[in-house]
Amino acid sequence: MPDSTEIALSDLLRILVDSASWCLPPEHWDEIEELLAQAADLICGGPIADIRKVIGDLILVAPDRVSKRISAAESAPPRIRERINVLVQSIEAPPGARCAVETETSVPESVHRGQ
Repeated sequence: MPDSTEIALSDLLRILVDSASWCLPPEHWDEIEELLAQAADLICGGPIADIRKVIGDLILVAPDRVSKRISAAESAPPRIRERINVLVQSIEAPPGARCAVETETSVPESVHRGQ
């Protein structure tokens, strides 16, 4: 049976996969980017409570929680999609290799600049 950390990471994995297909107002992607940075720090062995907090915060900015009156929704920018991909790869790696995936898989500078 998986331990509580593995369960939390599995829940995080599910919401990360879902978030790659979200359409949100541009300012929400900035918030998502901050949450992804927090998630990256936690994947290598952060407290379960902190992983659960990031999951909860991601759920709060999910499209079904954002006002339907907002019409300027966009799909995830390339830098966000790449960050999500790196985090998914990290979570799917064996527990001892998660930090290695995160550090070995760098996001190209052009993606950071949105090119």
